[in-house]
Amino acid sequence: MNLNSQQIIQEFQILKNGLGLSDRVIDEAKFVFRNASEKGLVRGRTNTTVVAAAVYIECRESEAPHPLHDIATIVNVKRKILARCCRILMNNFYPNLPTIDPSKCIVKLADTINVNEKAKRLASVMMNEIVKREMSAGKNPMAIAACILYICCRRAGYPTSQVTIAKAAGITDVTLRNRFREVKRVMHY
Repeated sequence: MNLNSQQIIQEFQILKNGLGLSDRVIDEAKFVFRNASEKGLVRGRTNTTVVAAAVYIECRESEAPHPLHDIATIVNVKRKILARCCRILMNNFYPNLPTIDPSKCIVKLADTINVNEKAKRLASVMMNEIVKREMSAGKNPMAIAACILYICCRRAGYPTSQVTIAKAAGITDVTLRNRFREVKRVMHY
């Protein structure tokens, strides 16, 4: 398995185009793939899965994360298999990989549903408070961001529904309501 294999290069290109990634992120992902190949971590796994895992890791490393299910959909791999491969690569190469910052998810989500600036600023302040109180630990960062954005949209008078925000965030409306209930209980909103 060498990096010059046409299939591997094509897989990187598909992910680059599908996610809109920079050349630097792809080059770093190729480096991760090469190291995994040299360590023998590719054996027993498809090239597609290892390439996708390397791209996911580098997206997180460059602080421009993409959800695992988005990457899995683009390369047509089951999310569970991709997650397993990501864990193997992270344990071997990045044991202290930073977690996804929910504040960045707010900006991404707010831009997706065209929220006004007042709600964005309010969400940013509220998210800092949530992170300070460590309420976001162990929770899906996009779900926390969706919840905070929903609360702030209501406060700012921006008309939006739970379903709209949940779909934009890639979560279910039940998850949004559960996070809303937790935040409401702790933050007294």
